[in-house]
Amino acid sequence: MGDDMNFRECAPCTLCCTAKGVADLGKLSGQGCEYLCQTGCVIHGCHPEACSDYHCAWSANILCESDRPDLIGAVLDIIACPKGVHPTGHMVQVSPATPGVIPPGRTRELIDTYLARDEIVLISGKEGGTGQVLYPDGVVQQFEIAISGEETDPVTLRPYASYSHRTDG
Repeated sequence: MGDDMNFRECAPCTLCCTAKGVADLGKLSGQGCEYLCQTGCVIHGCHPEACSDYHCAWSANILCESDRPDLIGAVLDIIACPKGVHPTGHMVQVSPATPGVIPPGRTRELIDTYLARDEIVLISGKEGGTGQVLYPDGVVQQFEIAISGEETDPVTLRPYASYSHRTDG
């Protein structure tokens, strides 16, 4: 993301500090960060680049104000995907407060909206467990999630033509 973007102030939301893994801290997804306190991050200013450079879709103004992660129970990100998987070169990643469990309500609505727009949605799970890739045609693909520092087989995503409902893509 460019430096010229206007980001929303995260506070009081700190859901990424729990939902997302941070390899530099040895923190797994779904695990509370040891540096998180009631007022935020106690090492703010000295925290790893993975934290200081991170901006979820809400903080990047991609989602509505009311879709703040702590209010909907999940952190949404727009992430790169391999060439040929989607013409935009990205997909949506959902990191629920409870890894692998999609909260009902607004998070489910957002997922359905992205799928209706012919987007791929990746649901993060816990390291060492499984996640899911949701395709617009209803196919759900399970994948293994590596524990930080370990190797797993890469996820092979379906090419766009195999799941797209569009005739213009």
